[in-house]
Amino acid sequence: MELIVLGSCGTYPSFQRACSSYLIKNDKQSILIDIGSGAFSNLQKWEDPFNLKALILTHSHPDHLSDFFALRYFLELAPGVQTGPLKVYLTPQTEKNIFCFIGDDSEEKVRNLFDFTPIKMENVKIGDYFVEFCPVTHVDLTYGVKVGLGDKKIVYSSDTSYDSKLERLAKNADLFICDATFQGEKGKEYFHMTSSEAGIMAEKAKVNKLVLTHLWPHMDEEKSLQEAAVNYRGEIIIAKEHQRIGV
Repeated sequence: MELIVLGSCGTYPSFQRACSSYLIKNDKQSILIDIGSGAFSNLQKWEDPFNLKALILTHSHPDHLSDFFALRYFLELAPGVQTGPLKVYLTPQTEKNIFCFIGDDSEEKVRNLFDFTPIKMENVKIGDYFVEFCPVTHVDLTYGVKVGLGDKKIVYSSDTSYDSKLERLAKNADLFICDATFQGEKGKEYFHMTSSEAGIMAEKAKVNKLVLTHLWPHMDEEKSLQEAAVNYRGEIIIAKEHQRIGV
């Protein structure tokens, strides 16, 4: 199982970069978690979108779902064969936001392309993967995600302030992809984590590797690394587009 970063920018993308999107794949199956601004173009470097096993949308904010619409038109118009509707796990608000941008004349067509499935507090099996969802603390209903294959685990925080539930979800993860939007002390009041808090959580959860993500493009990445390293003794990586990390 490996992680491929398709988008790692917080809130807005910069040149040749994209907003939140993470492809988890093995030699047979791929799951896409979030699909923010610019991510769909990057996806096509690594996977035929017709081959996706599922799409998970962790919450309703545009920087995590805006390229859903590019994926929609690809599945509708591109040459290729879709063997069945693509399963999409999402919150009710996310589904509502999606259909705000889809005309009434297209709703049936979109529902034929996608199988919209509400995220619930239970484990689900997606192909060979076991997936667990955990609500985290953000502005809208938002879920952290754990993807397991055999004895390997990848955990993604999505957008959140420090949350003990997420710490439990990340326990002993091989790879922890964690919101590190802010530096210094500012974070909680904006429903995001700081790089220092990401380090604290990674250390408490005893994860094998920490990936800092959702940094704004204008931020000093070295400072984020240094702040996380004060509290976490393991390997720390700044998420970058087209990065491949095996577990």
